[in-house]
Amino acid sequence: MFCCVHCQRNYQRKIYFDRHVIACAYLAKSKRERTLENEELADTPSVRELYTIILALAAKCADLETKMQAMNKWAHITKKKLHITDWLNTTEPAAQAYDEWIAALNVLPTDLAVLYETDYVGGVVAFLKQHISLRPLRAFTSKENTFYLFREKWQVCEAETFTKLMYLLDKQFMREFIAWQKANKHRMATDDSFSEQYARNLKKVMGGNSTREQLYSRIKRELYVYLRSDPPNIMEYETHF
Repeated sequence: MFCCVHCQRNYQRKIYFDRHVIACAYLAKSKRERTLENEELADTPSVRELYTIILALAAKCADLETKMQAMNKWAHITKKKLHITDWLNTTEPAAQAYDEWIAALNVLPTDLAVLYETDYVGGVVAFLKQHISLRPLRAFTSKENTFYLFREKWQVCEAETFTKLMYLLDKQFMREFIAWQKANKHRMATDDSFSEQYARNLKKVMGGNSTREQLYSRIKRELYVYLRSDPPNIMEYETHF
């Protein structure tokens, strides 16, 4: 049995009781209470009005989302171009100068021996790894096959700069080969096995069947893989739109 708290009328079925309570509760209110409630409900939008409001809000949300995607895309590109050199100049402002490092490079007979044991690329890469401990060059996984060098401040290493480094090492390895050739000149006419060794070494110093461009490209790739590290955290930097 269900009993109305307002009029004490009893109902056996809840569905009719619930309908009665809604109406009875309203009638049980004073005239002033009903007047105030009607005034408050007068400002409540209709279902059609609510639908129109929702459509307008959805359109505004879609427009804002489109604008945010465009702004985020622009910010991402800007940070990729700028943040690595900024970070290097902040964290490593006094690295070994690239030009000083270049001037100190000097290929020795032992370096030439490594080239003989491997090939041109193997010999040059081994030499660079041995002399790059002070990090005049840096590389990061976010910028494939790109080096950064220090000249008063950090900057991108241009292709022409890297090619000049290769020319320098070409010259020094050939200088050592000529010195080795002169030191063993007397063996050329008497020792057939040395003649074969000389031919193999000469071919390696010349780079085999590869062009200089192909050799330099392979050296650059191997050196990049050796030097690369994860980039600095771009969230450390303020984004400007």
